Amino acid sequence: MGVPGTNGFAAEHAILISVLEAHTGTGLAALFGLILGAGYFLTIYRQAFLGPVQSTVVADSLDLKRRELTIMMVMALLIIERDSIRMEFTI
Repeated sequence: MGVPGTNGFAAEHAILISVLEAHTGTGLAALFGLILGAGYFLTIYRQAFLGPVQSTVVADSLDLKRRELTIMMVMALLIIERDSIRMEFTI
């Protein structure tokens, strides 16, 4: 599933537009499959990460420390920045 600002979005968007222009029925089927896949992914994500805690080990663990959170945010911003620069050239 391509999310805007990440690696797969530009390619997924280009493929869907091309398929819709060439074969409308196939493009609509691909779009429907993409929507079903996104719904399935978000349902599984919600159950896995946003549901109630089932294990006491997980409940007792600590969240990210400030240093770990800073590193994660820098990496995420670099990924989004790199992909936004790449998307400028593909549009």
